[in-house]
Amino acid sequence: MPDGLQIFMANARVEMDTNPVENIIRPMPLNCKNALLAGYAEGGRTWAHMASLMKTCKLNTVDLYAYLRETQTAIANGNPAPRIADLRPWAFQRRSN
Repeated sequence: MPDGLQIFMANARVEMDTNPVENIIRPMPLNCKNALLAGYAEGGRTWAHMASLMKTCKLNTVDLYAYLRETQTAIANGNPAPRIADLRPWAFQRRSN
């Protein structure tokens, strides 16, 4: 278990606070409802992947358009499979700063 989660097991007075995550995902139900009308199941799944990616960029304070531009360029240029972790939003944030 990650160290950050063990604090709740060791000290019962520590409250779990999920408000930042809840505040970010709150607008998603409307989008999810709209995605149900994507036309077919794969369209809904694709929307779910894109929505997750957008929110992950937002959580990591990454400019979504810059991230998508660089990531798609790297894929088009043949980014090797072993370096796929370099394309994640939190890795992009470290490269940008």
